[in-house]
Amino acid sequence: MSGWLGGSERMLEEGETLTALQAEILDLRRRLADVEQERDRLQRECDAAHQQVQFQDHILQGIGQAVMATRLDGTIIYWNRSAEAMYGWQADEVLGRNILDITPAADWGEYAVEIMEQLRAGEVWSGEFYVQRRDGTTFYALVQNVPVTDEHGVLTSIIGISSDITAQKQAAERLQASEYLLQQTQRIGRIGGWELDIATQQVTWTDEVYRIHEVPLEYEPEIDEAIRFYAPQSVPMLQQALAQAMNDGSPFDLELAFITAQGRPLWVRAQGNVLFADDRPWKVIGTFQDMTVRRQFEEQLQLTQFALDQAPDGVAFLNEAGDHLYVNDALCRMLGYDRATLLTLHVSDIDPALVPPVWQQIWQQMREQETVIFEGEHRRRDGSVFAVEIASHFVAFREQVYLCSFTRDITERKRVELALKQSEERYRLLFDGSINPLAVCDRDGILVLINKQAARNLDSTVGECIGKPLGTFVPTFHDRTVIRIREVLSTKKVLFVEDTIELSQGQRWFWSLLQPIKMSDGLELVQIISHDITERKQAEELLRASEERLRTLVQAMPVMLDAFDAHGLIVAWNAECERVTGYSAAEVIGNSQAMQMFYPDQGYRDAMEQTVFEVELDFRNMEWDLTRKDGSICTISWSNISKHYPIAGWASWAIGIDVTEQKQIERALKHSRDAAEAASRTKSAFLANMSHEIRTPLNAILPMTQVLLETNLTAEQHEAVITIATGSKALLALISDILDISRIEQGSLVLQNESFDFFQCVREAAALFAPQAATKHLALVVQIDETLPHHLIGDIVRLRQVIINLVSNAVKFTDTGSIAIDVSGQPQEHGWQIDIAVRDTGIGISAEVLPLIFDAFTQADTSMTRRYGGSGLGLAISRQLITLMGGSLDVASHEGRGSTFTISLLTEAADQPFVVLPQMDRVSEPAVHDQHHRPLRILLAEDSLLNQRVMLRLLEKRGYRADVALNGQEVLACLQQQHYDLILMDVQMPEMDGIEATRRIRAEWPAEEQPWIIAITAHALEGDREWCLAAGMDDYLSKPVQSEQLFAAIQQVK
Repeated sequence: MSGWLGGSERMLEEGETLTALQAEILDLRRRLADVEQERDRLQRECDAAHQQVQFQDHILQGIGQAVMATRLDGTIIYWNRSAEAMYGWQADEVLGRNILDITPAADWGEYAVEIMEQLRAGEVWSGEFYVQRRDGTTFYALVQNVPVTDEHGVLTSIIGISSDITAQKQAAERLQASEYLLQQTQRIGRIGGWELDIATQQVTWTDEVYRIHEVPLEYEPEIDEAIRFYAPQSVPMLQQALAQAMNDGSPFDLELAFITAQGRPLWVRAQGNVLFADDRPWKVIGTFQDMTVRRQFEEQLQLTQFALDQAPDGVAFLNEAGDHLYVNDALCRMLGYDRATLLTLHVSDIDPALVPPVWQQIWQQMREQETVIFEGEHRRRDGSVFAVEIASHFVAFREQVYLCSFTRDITERKRVELALKQSEERYRLLFDGSINPLAVCDRDGILVLINKQAARNLDSTVGECIGKPLGTFVPTFHDRTVIRIREVLSTKKVLFVEDTIELSQGQRWFWSLLQPIKMSDGLELVQIISHDITERKQAEELLRASEERLRTLVQAMPVMLDAFDAHGLIVAWNAECERVTGYSAAEVIGNSQAMQMFYPDQGYRDAMEQTVFEVELDFRNMEWDLTRKDGSICTISWSNISKHYPIAGWASWAIGIDVTEQKQIERALKHSRDAAEAASRTKSAFLANMSHEIRTPLNAILPMTQVLLETNLTAEQHEAVITIATGSKALLALISDILDISRIEQGSLVLQNESFDFFQCVREAAALFAPQAATKHLALVVQIDETLPHHLIGDIVRLRQVIINLVSNAVKFTDTGSIAIDVSGQPQEHGWQIDIAVRDTGIGISAEVLPLIFDAFTQADTSMTRRYGGSGLGLAISRQLITLMGGSLDVASHEGRGSTFTISLLTEAADQPFVVLPQMDRVSEPAVHDQHHRPLRILLAEDSLLNQRVMLRLLEKRGYRADVALNGQEVLACLQQQHYDLILMDVQMPEMDGIEATRRIRAEWPAEEQPWIIAITAHALEGDREWCLAAGMDDYLSKPVQSEQLFAAIQQVK
């Protein structure tokens, strides 16, 4: 039993084992099937990859570039057919070898580190190499190395792609050599090239053009700037030539004056030809050449020609045959021939003795001496003969020898020589008859000649003096006279001396001239001409004493005093001049460079000297900046007097005061004033922009509130809209007040000076506030003195603005009682004194605030601002406006008892009919146009969509329709399609603004088709209205546009 049981257990265990084995076998079979499937998939992928590799190899083998692949150590693993052809190595010869063995001439090692760093970074490396083929020949290769990485991005191999660029390199080298040759040719010839693209106005220069302009190669020329290098007289010619070339393709060739960037004047030749594209000028190309040397040579040649032609002596060039090659005008006049005829004559025709054989002998003789001067005779065309002096010079030129002769007509000189002989006889007569002492002595002082006057001075006669020493008659004078005589004979120069001589008449002063003379026999003597100057010396002594007294007075004066002589030299310089300038009198008196020391600038000095020396004037005050000795600058206020004397010429005296410190103060004040004015201009510009930016949104707010008020609103809605309108109008009033303040402070507000109805002005201003006063149960009384003139001269708009502001304040700050406007006045010598007093019984002004009440943005206290509102600008503007009118605005007030504001003006009564200006209180409601009776065609020009909606809504409410244009270009396009009666034109629009569009309309459309144009703009500065009207607009509305103003303007459409 137990055995059976044991056997059963074993059988059970074996069965379980068999079952487990069967399960494992089934699992192995499934795994084997999966492996076979994976094997098949891998085989298919391998076949596909093999096909892909074959396809890629087919492509690489077929491209024209050498392709190779290497491992990182340089071992070649791929080599295509183009590489075989380029390097001369077959693939089976290089595979497995190192790339450096195949291309030994390439300097791979120099770039190895750089190449590997760039490839490991995943970047392609490119470079050019000089490579050696298998057969030893070399070529330029452009090599690109492409990295090959594994799935982890690690560099595994390198693909190299090579292109043979030898032909390109050789072409580049030839081009470089050609460009170098062109540059050197341009440099030698000082000629460059330029190009102007007509469409872009871009200018291109060659290097030589830069060098001629003396600007660096980095300089980028522009057409306008390039033209400014030319001298002012040359610019119009160049501009005209360029304009014509760009217009119709005309070439040009000009020689123009030019100034380089370094300020050197040149002459340049500018040539230009036009290139065409599609039959239209495309580019202007040309040359630019420095012609300065050639021009200078031509000018020198012209000057030489001119000098020869204008020479007073006759000039001729002759050849060895005796023919005239050149003759000047003087020789033609001298001989009586015209130039053409004279050039056909032989030298023997001028001098009959110079027949060809004789001329040849003289030619050789003169050639040996090079320069010969001789006298002869010439025969004129009319046969007359005259004496000449001829200077002949030989000139070698281009291996030829020419004779240059200078011929002078000495007929007059011969006549003078004859006259000289006759003059000698007359000289003796004059010598003897002269009232001045005259004598002639030899070198020992022996008297050879003496006239009667000299003998009388010596208490002797002419006969007694001749042959005797001068010392016989004046012993003390003999020795010094002999010394002087011998000095004159030795130096051959004239000597001037002054002497005192004791004569029998007493001591006398003589001025003497000792002059060497040579007699016809060669004897050298000295002529003594004396003049008795005793009376002059006595006068000079008196003058010297007077000058000394004057000099003492001048030196003691506390102001600068100097004087100039006729040559502009300083002759007086007092102590104050020395103190102020640092220059002593010794340094400046008689110094021709003194004015240059004081005024180094040539132009400044010329202007000063012209004013001082060339204008005769009595005392005239002038200020000049003078340079002191230490280099500092001082300003001197000079009082000059200049006078021109017929003989002495100009003389000038000047008294000066050092005003340097005063000028420094004035400059500081001017600088402060300029800074303040600049700040004011900046502020005005800011306010103008602020006004524009605020008025633009208000243009949508105010008109739309008016539209809303005309709709069915609930009481609450109506109150809200009223609040919006009131706040917007208050903001608009604030902007206007601020702009008024800015205009006044900048000085740009201009008052009108026209005739107006003064009574009507006051009453209209009061009438504006009658409804408000009635609402507050206030009495509003106007009292005008009827004796006053009804019509005055002034600015009604600004006066009414002030009255309205004062009455508005009175109504605002008065809760009970009354408001009175009292107008009185009285006649004055030059017009009428008008007083306008606005009295109220309101809250008054405290004594602390009263002095500040006319300051901008000032009110009694902050609680008043919260209660009554307002900006605090009204009174400040009012006072400044009245001040501009030449009047005053004052206030008297007691807190709790009211205030009185009084306007006082001096004005004139109007004799002419007054100007009636539009009512300011309200504008009557315009009647709605009957579109069936007279429909208006309206075009709205507005780029803002919000403003478009606002304006269209306002127009629709009154029965109008309008087309819309976004800018001036669209306006013109609309007008070309149909006629419009009215254009509402925004001023600021993109592409073309309203001003330009209006000008185009007025210029291009016929009068009968001209529309009525109303300007709509957010600009509200002084002069904006006039600007718009001047452009051709018919009316002007500032934003925000209110419906009453808009439709009142529309009613004016004609």
